[in-house]
Amino acid sequence: MRRVLMTMAVAAGVLAAAAPAQAALVGEAPANSWQTDGKVNAIVVANGKIYIGGSFTHVRAPGAPSGGAVRNHLAALDAHTGALKPWNPGANDIVNALAVKPNGKTIYAGGHFTRVHGATRLHVAAINASSSTLRPWKANTNGKVDVIVTNRKRVYLGGTFTTLKGHTRNRLGAVSPGSSAKLIGWTPHASSEVYTLQISATGKRIYVGGAFDHMNGKAANHLSAIKTAGSGAIAKKFHFHPNYPVFSLALAGKTLYVGGAGNGGHVAAVTFRTSHARWDVLTDGDVRAITLRKGIVYVGGHFNNYCQGHTGTGTPLSCTTPTGRRKFLAVNQATGHLTSWNPIGNSVQGVFAIRSNKTQVMAGGSFTKVHNVNQQGFVRFT
Repeated sequence: MRRVLMTMAVAAGVLAAAAPAQAALVGEAPANSWQTDGKVNAIVVANGKIYIGGSFTHVRAPGAPSGGAVRNHLAALDAHTGALKPWNPGANDIVNALAVKPNGKTIYAGGHFTRVHGATRLHVAAINASSSTLRPWKANTNGKVDVIVTNRKRVYLGGTFTTLKGHTRNRLGAVSPGSSAKLIGWTPHASSEVYTLQISATGKRIYVGGAFDHMNGKAANHLSAIKTAGSGAIAKKFHFHPNYPVFSLALAGKTLYVGGAGNGGHVAAVTFRTSHARWDVLTDGDVRAITLRKGIVYVGGHFNNYCQGHTGTGTPLSCTTPTGRRKFLAVNQATGHLTSWNPIGNSVQGVFAIRSNKTQVMAGGSFTKVHNVNQQGFVRFT
C-alpha cells in the first residue's frame, strides 16, 4: 500500500510539474481577427499593432468570404481586437521580412519588392510605423531580403543578395539605423541563401541560419555563429551544424532553438558552450517558424504529424509512430515534450510565420481554415 501511495504521489508531482506549461498554452480556436487574401510571410508586433507582410493584396473582415480593403503586401491590425488599422504603405511585390526599430517608430520591410509607397526601394525599406510614409533610409540590395533583425546600432540583413548599397555583401550585411543607412564594414559571407538571424543576448554574436554549407569560406552546414565585432569572424566555439536547412531561430537564456526542414522537419534546443542538441523534435514536413512564450515553443510549418520517438522512414518522411499535428504544434521549452495544443490548419504548405507576446500567439501562412474556422492567411490565438 505504501508503494502504491508513493507511486501516486510521484505521479501527482509529475502532473503538478507539467501543469504550469499546459496552463500557459494559448487557446486552439482563432481569436477575432481580420484576414488576408494571400500568404503572410512575416509578422512583427509594436505600438499596439500587429504588422504583417506577404503576398496578399487585400485584407478582409472575420468571416467575410472575399473583398475587403486594399493592402498591397503590407498591413497592420489592432493587437487587441484584430481589426484593420489605417497603416497602408503598399509594396509592389512580396514582403518576406519585417522588423521594428527599438524605439518603435520605424518598421523595416524586406522582400522581392522594388517600390514602396510609390518610391524606389530595392528589396528593403524603412517605413514610419504610424503614418505609412517612407523614411529617407536607403539600403538597396540586388536580390531579395529574407530576414531583418535590429538593435540600437545596426540593421542586419540576410537573403539572396550579393550587393548592399552597391558593395559586395554575399547574402549577409549590416547598415546603421540612421537616416544615411551607413554601410557597416561587417563582411561575413554565406555560400547560399540566409533565411534567419538571431542576435545573442550580449550582442557579441549573431546566429545565422539558412541553406548554405560554407560561411567565410569554411564548412558550416546551415547554421553559424558570427562575431558582430570587426569584419564578422566565425565564433569558433559553436559547432552545431545540422544536416537540414534552418528557417527559424529563437533564443532564451543560453539556449538557442533551431527550426528547419530536410527530409521531414526539425526543432532542436542547443547550447552555445556544448554545441549539442539537448532535445530534438521530428515532424513529417518542414518546420518554417518557431516562437517562445511562457515555457512553450510554438511551431508552424508544412507538417501533418509529430513523430513519436523521433523516428521515421522514407522520402518524403513518414513517422514510424505519428501523432496528428496539422501545421501547428507546441512543445515544452525545457524538455521538448509534445503538449496538447492542436489548432489544426489546412492547405499543403500551412504556416510560414509565427510570433508571440505576453497575451497571444500569431501565425501567418497559406492556410484558409484554422480549427475548422474560415481564417485565411493570418490567425491569432489567445
